Amino acid sequence: MNIIKIVLLYTCCISSCWADIWLSTGNLRLSLVPARGYTVGDVYYKDKLYCNSINSNQGTVLRIDKVFSGSGHGHEVVLSTNLSIDGKNKYLQDGQTYSGNIIVFKRMTVIGLAYVLKSTITVSYDMIDEQIELQGIDPDRICDVSYVFLASRANKFDKYASFNDNSDLLQIGVTQADDMAYTYMTSATAVAQFDSDNRNGILSWVIGGSDKGLDLFIVDRDIDNKLYAWFHELDAVCSHDKYHKFRVLTYYFESNAQPWYLLPKDFVDKYCLSDVNNMERDCNVDIDTLSELVEYWLMEGEELPVDYFPDNIINIKDFGVISRLWMTR
Repeated sequence: MNIIKIVLLYTCCISSCWADIWLSTGNLRLSLVPARGYTVGDVYYKDKLYCNSINSNQGTVLRIDKVFSGSGHGHEVVLSTNLSIDGKNKYLQDGQTYSGNIIVFKRMTVIGLAYVLKSTITVSYDMIDEQIELQGIDPDRICDVSYVFLASRANKFDKYASFNDNSDLLQIGVTQADDMAYTYMTSATAVAQFDSDNRNGILSWVIGGSDKGLDLFIVDRDIDNKLYAWFHELDAVCSHDKYHKFRVLTYYFESNAQPWYLLPKDFVDKYCLSDVNNMERDCNVDIDTLSELVEYWLMEGEELPVDYFPDNIINIKDFGVISRLWMTR
């Protein structure tokens, strides 16, 4: 009997230690996968599955000495993690669910024994804001493929559109999500993918580091529709003088607009109103910005000047955008 109790206790401990961690805020619910370096696994938006944990999750993957490392590919050692909810630090425990308005999760890992990764994701309302730092540590190792950001999309997205920082529409097209086709987004910094049947989509926008040889492309597979952000400047020796910083916004939306890409285009247009070449994109957020938001609070209508979260109403979502920018100045 005692042996049975010990076995059951051991089994429960092991399963709990490797169980996914869930973060819930606003319309988003996402998992962190401890067994895969605490990368983002499943992502639900309004209880619909948008991203899944098939293969590579949503994270950073580098090919070091011809071996893919990071996220779902393994070869990633976790050095530290930190979780804060609404400004308060929380003890991170596998298998638990954490809820709040603004959730910040930080992790530091070593990828392929060649790069130290520092990732900070801020989750609130309908957006994931990820800041990524990579520091080379081994001059004898070579990185020849650098997917600083990639994501396995669960939905069968059948349409895409790409934009630059000025919200100019660069490309629109159709994907089948089953034919292994590669679709490259020329000169783009933002890509929106859309599911015509469910009328929902995702916009991924590189707002920091796009000058480091960015190549955005989609690969259509029968198990997912994967988006890659390849930064060619990292394709080099992983020496100590190699330090890179990136920032990616992932915005989840539903849209009945015609054409469908008007909503993500509007988001790119309104999210930041300052110099698009500013890597940190702080948008000059200050007390005047907050005062202007108060002036229009709860007003509804099109083309409102402070509709930073473009939904034709000034409310807590717009304040959320301001608060994120304020914290990252």
